[in-house]
Amino acid sequence: KQFAEANNAQRTSDVNAILNAVSQYAVDNRGQLPVFVTLAEREIVSTESGADVFCDDLVPMYISALPYDPTGTGGTAATFDNCNTAFNTDYTITGSGGRITVAAPNAELNATISITR
Repeated sequence: KQFAEANNAQRTSDVNAILNAVSQYAVDNRGQLPVFVTLAEREIVSTESGADVFCDDLVPMYISALPYDPTGTGGTAATFDNCNTAFNTDYTITGSGGRITVAAPNAELNATISITR
């Protein structure tokens, strides 16, 4: 249980860091979000169209590296500070009505980890 709680704490921190980076990007770009952020919920993975652009928009200017879920598939890879490297953060992002939501769908202990700003 303690490992699951620690993982969930890391997920909360990661989700907040991604959201902060996107928010700062929007501030610096007159309210424009990265093109990857759409109304549809999207996984932040390099194999999805636009995700590499999302990474390039944020790394390293707004976040040093894209974080990944502590128990997810990305956990065996190097940190995602190189946007040319394949990545799977196991986090999702969506934008709607000027609000951005970043979530950790793999949260443990039936927790819901999602932050909207």
